[in-house]
Amino acid sequence: TELTKLRAENAAQVEEIGKLRVRVVDVDNGSMTPSTELKKDTLEMEMKEAKSERKEKKNGSKRQRKTCEEMVTSVLFNPKLFSRPLQNGVDFLLVGEHKKTVKLKNNEWTEFKFGVYLIGDEITVTADCDGWFIKDLGQVKINTSHLWIKHHTSTIDCSGLGHHSDSGPGKGGIFTGIGKKQWYVGGGAGHGSKGAEFDLSFGCGHGKGGDVYGEETLLKQMFCGSGGGSSQNENGVWKGGRGGGIIHLVVQQQLINGGTLRCDGLDGESHAGGGGSGGSILIQLHSSSDTCPHTLGAISCKGGNVSGGNEGGCGRIAIYGSQISDQELKLIAPLPFCKLGK
Repeated sequence: TELTKLRAENAAQVEEIGKLRVRVVDVDNGSMTPSTELKKDTLEMEMKEAKSERKEKKNGSKRQRKTCEEMVTSVLFNPKLFSRPLQNGVDFLLVGEHKKTVKLKNNEWTEFKFGVYLIGDEITVTADCDGWFIKDLGQVKINTSHLWIKHHTSTIDCSGLGHHSDSGPGKGGIFTGIGKKQWYVGGGAGHGSKGAEFDLSFGCGHGKGGDVYGEETLLKQMFCGSGGGSSQNENGVWKGGRGGGIIHLVVQQQLINGGTLRCDGLDGESHAGGGGSGGSILIQLHSSSDTCPHTLGAISCKGGNVSGGNEGGCGRIAIYGSQISDQELKLIAPLPFCKLGK
């Protein structure tokens, strides 16, 4: 069957999609910034759906939810289900090729009404921002019906897109020692937890760990991770690692994360610069897991310089709308703030 072909984990899957004349997104040499402005026919479709929902609510019936696989099948093989032809990269996002990078518009909501499906291997979705500019902090914001990350090698990743070295509300302390023959280590940046700092038994002049900031629910404000403190030795100054960026996901029906959602802080240069702190990940699930079971998968907002004496603090993760099992918690670091309601 066509669905069986879709599930095949090899190149034949991509060829099959190509035969159906569905454009698979390829953005190696640029960025994709899908329009979120709704056209007239889209508005009409939404009005029909809203009317249908009101009718179902009045009659006491529940609206049928579709799983990610069912929705992909509908989008690819049953176009007559929709009032108009759907366009990949605008109405939905389907990436079936391998080793692809998709850049979404930075710090702006990207809406894919009919789902995001990362079917290929080694796919990375990230923010389209120039990491060299101090104020250009990376944030991915997606509002979609479904989100399916199929392979463990695929990610939505804003690691290292937060504040630069020696900057941010929880920045790591810069070295204070004098004398190039000594090695003075920068402090780790703080965020969800305080940044680490070298023990005084190693001598004075090392940078202090950065402070905690922000709040656990992530509903009032979301923060990027801060940069680690700079260090110095006889070979020069070594920068601290950048903090993690921000990922905000709103999923209306089902989330299947077989890969990783990541906003980690980066290591400091030569691990002498302090580690950057983790960023923020907020996930809002609007459909009960009873109707469409969610798979949260691996989620990470760790600090840089892991296990070092100047490790960056963790970031913050908040998840709304899903019960989280003990097994799922083992894949989420740090432990998230969670609430069943939206």
